[in-house]
Amino acid sequence: MYRHIQGVALRTVRYNDNKSILTAWTSQLGRVSLLMPSTSSRESRRRRALTMPMSLFEAEADVKPGREIMSVRDMRPAVVTASVSADVSKATVAIFMAEFLDNMLREAAVGDEALWKLIVDTVTALDQATQAAAIANMHIWFLYRLCVVAGVEPDMSTYGKGRVFDMRSGTFRNSAPGHSDYLESSEAEAIAVLQRLTPRSLHLFRLTGARRATALDVALRYCALHGLHSSGNMHSTEILRAVFRD
Repeated sequence: MYRHIQGVALRTVRYNDNKSILTAWTSQLGRVSLLMPSTSSRESRRRRALTMPMSLFEAEADVKPGREIMSVRDMRPAVVTASVSADVSKATVAIFMAEFLDNMLREAAVGDEALWKLIVDTVTALDQATQAAAIANMHIWFLYRLCVVAGVEPDMSTYGKGRVFDMRSGTFRNSAPGHSDYLESSEAEAIAVLQRLTPRSLHLFRLTGARRATALDVALRYCALHGLHSSGNMHSTEILRAVFRD
């Protein structure tokens, strides 16, 4: 039975000479595997454009009990975000976000409307971003908002200037906890700034390349501590460091 789906492309692997498999997350079915043609036809090329990391699409999926890989028809953009794949900086951010979601949603068998809205809002903001600082900060903001959607965001009611941040409990405190998973007050203040930002104000979050790399490491560490992704290395983080090193 064909069912309407809305999804975000995460990764594509070759299945055989004529087909590939797109791993996607959908707002209706959660994580899915979709069979895609890999020929040189015009329709196949159009579909390939919709399989780029973080491309937003809608389609009719043939959902059958017990079948892990679904065929699709009438695949089309849910939101047109042409600049994301055309701009190297934006494409790098999209690749990172797709890899993170692919890791985070590996066992997701159901949809989530709040997560779908965050994904659409972030990809749309990335597509519309014109300032280099906003593009360079988008992935860090995205990780913070993912924590909010997942219900593991830092407890800002405990924040106070000069306090350290306990990453295990997600709270701010007056002194260092009895473990190493915490941020000194100078680093903890950045969380308070990040919490107030929106995509339109991301360019105001001024970071050097080194500080941005550190912020990413901290965000990934926090996400791992709270079960949003495995602690293994992500290949795209090194690409991010290279592209946003200044």
